[in-house]
Amino acid sequence: MEITETDDRLIAAAAIIGAPWNAVNACAHWRSADAAGEALMIADEALSRKTAVSPRAALLTTSGGALRDLGQLEEAIARGKEAHALSPDDYRPCTLLGALHIEMRAYVEGAVWFMRAEARGARRHDVDREIDEILRAARPEDRKEIRRVFRAYDPERFGML
Repeated sequence: MEITETDDRLIAAAAIIGAPWNAVNACAHWRSADAAGEALMIADEALSRKTAVSPRAALLTTSGGALRDLGQLEEAIARGKEAHALSPDDYRPCTLLGALHIEMRAYVEGAVWFMRAEARGARRHDVDREIDEILRAARPEDRKEIRRVFRAYDPERFGML
């Protein structure tokens, strides 16, 4: 996906004028374009403004994903936890937190967050796809340990790993 300079200005303008859902969508598009830094700038601008709970939680979640992309895992966890506190019934912060904990080698905690995501409506297929992506990116020795810990935690749910 190619983002033009005009698109950049429109996206920034949407965030600046206080359209938080546009900023959420813009952040997601920037991340899809492998431009996590730009995504984070848009989200941070929107977060600096007063927003309703639901779009604020979404901005925190998507900016947490951008921080994850940038390797800033502790800050990403903080944003994920804040999003979860604001919107405890939404599965998206749970999915983010599951992925982050696995990447930080807190495997049981990652499994717990993924199960919370499913309990809140995340499709099992989507959670499995996220776990598969993490496994593909992990070092072979970590991959083996992730599988072992997940299977030990819940062999029925994670036996397929």
